[in-house]
Amino acid sequence: MYKRLLSIILCIALCFSALSIVGCKKDQSFTVTFTGGHEDSMLYYGNEVQVVTNSNQIIEPIYFREGYNFVGWNVSISRITSDTTIVAQWKKYQMEITFNANGGKDDEGNRTINITADSAYEIKEKAPKFKKKGYTLSWSPELETITKSCQVDAIWTLNEYNFIFKNKEGHDFLSNTQTVKYNQTLDFSFIQPPNSEGEKFVYWKDQNGNPIDKGMVWDIDEGAVLTPVYTPQEDFVITYDLDGGNRLSKDVQRSFNLGSALNIASPSRIGYSFDGWQINGGSDKFLSSEITLEHFMVDGNLTDVNLKATWNNVPYTARFDADGGVVSGEEQKEFLFGYKVENLPTAQKENYEFIGWFYDGVQIKEGDVWGNAEDLIITAKYRAVYKIKFSLSPVVSANNVSVLCKVLKWGDIEKTSSFEQVEITLLEGQSLFSAKGIAIMPVVEPISQSNVNEYMFGNYWKYVDSQNVSHKIVANTVFSSENLADIHAGDTIILVPHIKLAWTPNY
Repeated sequence: MYKRLLSIILCIALCFSALSIVGCKKDQSFTVTFTGGHEDSMLYYGNEVQVVTNSNQIIEPIYFREGYNFVGWNVSISRITSDTTIVAQWKKYQMEITFNANGGKDDEGNRTINITADSAYEIKEKAPKFKKKGYTLSWSPELETITKSCQVDAIWTLNEYNFIFKNKEGHDFLSNTQTVKYNQTLDFSFIQPPNSEGEKFVYWKDQNGNPIDKGMVWDIDEGAVLTPVYTPQEDFVITYDLDGGNRLSKDVQRSFNLGSALNIASPSRIGYSFDGWQINGGSDKFLSSEITLEHFMVDGNLTDVNLKATWNNVPYTARFDADGGVVSGEEQKEFLFGYKVENLPTAQKENYEFIGWFYDGVQIKEGDVWGNAEDLIITAKYRAVYKIKFSLSPVVSANNVSVLCKVLKWGDIEKTSSFEQVEITLLEGQSLFSAKGIAIMPVVEPISQSNVNEYMFGNYWKYVDSQNVSHKIVANTVFSSENLADIHAGDTIILVPHIKLAWTPNY
């Protein structure tokens, strides 16, 4: 009996001793060190080094890295129980790039193409292959320099071609080579071929036998090999100066004699009407049908003659279609071909910003030279206008708890009572970063009356659409009806903070 009582007493004593030891034992502290993980990352808010006794006390800092989205940490914070270095993880921005052909197009006829990419390399790989006859393509800005959503415009550089001159046997002479640009007006009158016995030089022809006249426009996307054409010495020569006109046909008359019947054709020029030939530099103008051999005589004798074309600019009518808006100014104007476009009207449309006037995907701007040889209907183009506001009203967290927040930091804007009155205007296709240079979204902190320490800001804001679907919104999110199908021009888009649990119980 005594031994049994003693065992019970010893057991009780041991239990109290164990409880005493457990009760006196202090929580072991440990250090967590946060890092952005890259030299170009920047601590935006919070402490990088924190000494805590459990993972519940860890407060995540916020980092910013231009061109990247923060996507989490390399370890699960809720499981940390010892000294640990925690590294931020990043993903490159998904950039929205609009390619504008700027007068060109691709093989399917597209003049505007949109792509999504996360690097300049990928943008270059996905860039459309726009084409424009006689031009070489480059981009502005250069694709290698792009770090955020933007529009890229095609830049067209005129191609240059070599014209090689040979004698009538096909051999080079005097190394005569000229460089010509696409759509350049030609003039090779200063290049005379070698003399040919008993013959007179008339004109140069290309490898296909087509004549090369002074003043013709080179609209072929390649160079040429030119050889001379001669006529008997006793004939008289007609040379042509087309003054910007189109190529004359092979059978146009180029020499004559006393018994010749004249057959002078009228030339053509896009956007102009033919106004007659000036003969040997005279001031009078004669239509082709009016010219006789008498016009080629000097003091009663026939002589070589030069015919220079004269032209009248043709006026063309442009009608302005406001595409649901209202034209501010004349709804119809006349423009002379080859003259600058001036005094264009503008257009207005509620909840949209007017971009400009477009025809067949190409913008027509003040100062452009009118180069359309037809009457046109020109259509206004717009971008939707949105209003962006941040709301600190109670936010329903992931576990359906209402959490009220306050602003801690937003760029250089510290917490302010007027934060919810901040309204930002964005255009379709813009992000908060591209429009306002806001590199990071506002940082908030829960101020709920209960369970204060259980919730924290989740590093991004969200937009909840009419179907109660949440959309993640970060600084580089592009606002458009394609990205956020529920938004419309004129909408005020309310963003609310994403709130998450600050800890996860360990089981």
